[in-house]
Amino acid sequence: MREQGRLRKGAIIVSAHAQASLLVMSALLAGATAGCGGDGPEAAPKTPAPPSTASPSAPTYTKAQLKSSLLPPQDIDKNLRSRSINFQGLSKQSVPTCSDSSVRVAEPQWSSVRQFADTSSLYATRYAQFAAVYDDAASAQREFDKIRTAAHKCPTKGHVDSERVSENRIRLGYDYTWSMREDSITGWRLLRSSLEKTAKAAGKSNTLSSAIDYGIRGNALIASIYWKRLPPGKSGDSISKEATEILTKQLQKIG
Repeated sequence: MREQGRLRKGAIIVSAHAQASLLVMSALLAGATAGCGGDGPEAAPKTPAPPSTASPSAPTYTKAQLKSSLLPPQDIDKNLRSRSINFQGLSKQSVPTCSDSSVRVAEPQWSSVRQFADTSSLYATRYAQFAAVYDDAASAQREFDKIRTAAHKCPTKGHVDSERVSENRIRLGYDYTWSMREDSITGWRLLRSSLEKTAKAAGKSNTLSSAIDYGIRGNALIASIYWKRLPPGKSGDSISKEATEILTKQLQKIG
């Protein structure tokens, strides 16, 4: 199946006459607050106390520094090509979180949103990124804390029902799981999450596995989304490892 730019990441769209189609990517509702939709989600854990604010020794980045340090697509995957932004919830002032949710952040001094895809295979790499420079570390910290609070409110699992989105299209219902942990890489403080969505069509399961990472250092804020459709019977364990390699390369280049 070829990539369809008009469809949303994580949404499972099928023709009313062909509901055996595979899971199609959607991204997360722009401007939505934290929390995942659907019936009967498992209660989200309480949000841990916020960590201490950014170190005063953290660097102050300029627009030029951050812009020139963003990885070219070939450094992420040799077959990636730039494409228009259709990852729902991703914009110059919002980042996606769990299921069909996103967090709106304050307008930065400068921001960039990018999306890439390898369309050579149904199971190939997809990648999207948000990067922003704020006036100072305190401003970036406020936005990171907003994202962190929202992400911690996400239920750890749940179900989203099918929905008719047009006369001849249906977004299939899916089960999802969400997990997260705090981390650090090369001086960046990170919030790292994993989202898996599984839909069934014609008795077959189709799973989309995503690694969504958020990072802060000084006055810079970054979010990256790395996702793949999984072949039947395969686990998403490799997604986190592959996303970590790309994230580390990116943060090391920024410094």
